[in-house]
Amino acid sequence: MKIGSTKMANDEDKMAFLLEVFVRRLSYYKQKIDSHISTVDCLFEIIVREEETIKELLLQEIKGKEKIGRGDFAHFLLRGLEFVRNNPIIRRVYFEGELDMLIRKLPKERIENHMEKDAHVLFPLLEEWEKKGMLKETNRDVIMSVIRAYYFAFVHEQQIGSEHILQTAQFLAEAIAEKLIKDKEQ
Repeated sequence: MKIGSTKMANDEDKMAFLLEVFVRRLSYYKQKIDSHISTVDCLFEIIVREEETIKELLLQEIKGKEKIGRGDFAHFLLRGLEFVRNNPIIRRVYFEGELDMLIRKLPKERIENHMEKDAHVLFPLLEEWEKKGMLKETNRDVIMSVIRAYYFAFVHEQQIGSEHILQTAQFLAEAIAEKLIKDKEQ
C-alpha cells in the first residue's frame, strides 16, 4: 500500500503501516526489534532513538563553546528544527499528523517519563551556562518548556502558514534567545 493511496481502516493499521515503512527504511533497527513488543511500543522506541540522535548532534555543536550569545542560541534552536524537519521518521510522526494517534495508544506514564527525561537532557548544559552567567532566565523547567513549545509550534506548520515558516522560525528563535541569553559582552 502506498502512503496516502487509501484511507487506512483504523489507528492500529496506521501504526502497523508506519512501522513497516520505518523498518524498511531503517534496516539497522530490524535486529533491535523484539517481536514480543507491540507495534506502538516499537514505533515509539524508534522515535525516541531518532530524537536522541538529534539531541546528541545538537549538543555536540554547542558544547565546548566558552561563551554563547543570543545568535548562537538562536542558531541552536534553528539547527534543531532543521534536524527535526529533515529526519523522515520524526517529520512523519510530528509534522504529518501521526503524533496524536501514537500518544493515544501509549500509556500516559510512558509519555510522561519520556517528557521528563527529555526535559533533563539540557540541564547540565544549562547549569554550565548559569554558572558562567550567560542566562537571563535561570529556571531550567521554564527554559525547557520554552524550547519544547518552540518545536511543538512547528508541528502546526499548515496553520502557521508554510510560505512563512522559515521566517517565523527565525523570528521566534531570535525572540527566545533575546529573553533567555545575555549578550556575549555582558
